[in-house]
Amino acid sequence: MNKKLIALAVVGAIFAPAVMAQSANPVTLYGTMNVDFESVKADGATGAGANLSTRSRVSSNSSNFGVRGTEDVGGGLKAWFQIEVGVTMDVGTNTSATVTSNPFNGRNSAVGLQGGAGSILLGNWDTPYKSAQGAVDPFYGTGIGYFANVLSGNSTPTDTASLDRNAFDRRSGNSFQYWTPVVNGLSGRFAYSANEAKTNSTAAIGASPSLTSFSGTYAKGPIFLSLAHERHEQFANSATENSTDKGLKFTAVLTLGTTNLGFMAEQLKFNGNLAATGLPKNFTAGTSNEARVNAYFFSIVHRMGPHALRGAYAADSGVKLNGGGSSTDTKARMLDLGYSYSFSKRTDFYAIYAKVTNQTNSRNNFTVNGISSVNGADPAGVGVGLRHTF
Repeated sequence: MNKKLIALAVVGAIFAPAVMAQSANPVTLYGTMNVDFESVKADGATGAGANLSTRSRVSSNSSNFGVRGTEDVGGGLKAWFQIEVGVTMDVGTNTSATVTSNPFNGRNSAVGLQGGAGSILLGNWDTPYKSAQGAVDPFYGTGIGYFANVLSGNSTPTDTASLDRNAFDRRSGNSFQYWTPVVNGLSGRFAYSANEAKTNSTAAIGASPSLTSFSGTYAKGPIFLSLAHERHEQFANSATENSTDKGLKFTAVLTLGTTNLGFMAEQLKFNGNLAATGLPKNFTAGTSNEARVNAYFFSIVHRMGPHALRGAYAADSGVKLNGGGSSTDTKARMLDLGYSYSFSKRTDFYAIYAKVTNQTNSRNNFTVNGISSVNGADPAGVGVGLRHTF
């Protein structure tokens, strides 16, 4: 018996420092699993094979897994890190839609310092422009009802270095960010993504591409307000033109008891080489050197105990040109209706109906798991799913 006690004491002496260190500098596993079963289609387009008949599918709506940790390094500073990967629950492959070359850090992943003057980070992270949306989207910021079906360019980049000039709802790699501390509900963020993809040819698309993004936010009590701006330099150069594209977005969320009301207004401007806009619109630039798209979004979530009714409506102005050219019938709108039941703070069951209606020369699609990129087609779907966080 004494030998057993001695052995236990030795084991305890060996492992206790590691346990204590982990407690002092915790590392946390976390994740979100959001999977639904959907019936989707796209109709309304003209031409043989332009429409997609009804089909069923399972969608993994931005499901993710990550690890994060902090360490007190003294002087009021904490070092922190986060590594996050997209998880495709529907097909079982461990890949991320955002970074195919290194999927383990395809989502928000960075290392940084945090202190009384704010936080800095280096890595791959949502831009302040994207983060400034707050909780305005009533469908968890993903899925077939996502607000970016109409706003923010209706596009997400295929990887963090993508020069998709249309994508203003993006996570940006090779970036530095600074976040101010929160003072009386006020805070700000700034990001710069380096021009690492610079080429030696001025004729090449993206000769010296860079991104800047910043936001200001007020969040206190029942009010959330934000204003954000993002600028893409030389994402789509031609042999004779540099491109400069800008986004401006205002977001407001008001909580009245058990009801959240949301509003978003946005303007995107595309300057230079309009033939390469990549917009989900079919237009002829002519002599114009600037294209604009204005859009707005309304949302509501009304909770009744564990039950919640959810809805959203969005519309854009179509393409507006500053000179000669044609941009008729380029508008799009979206209607979402849904319901959710919360089994707990971590687990929701939900049902959703979503439809994007395009004019003849518009091809807005479901941003998450899209189904059609044909002019005039109207993506629509219903789904039921489970969302669990840990």
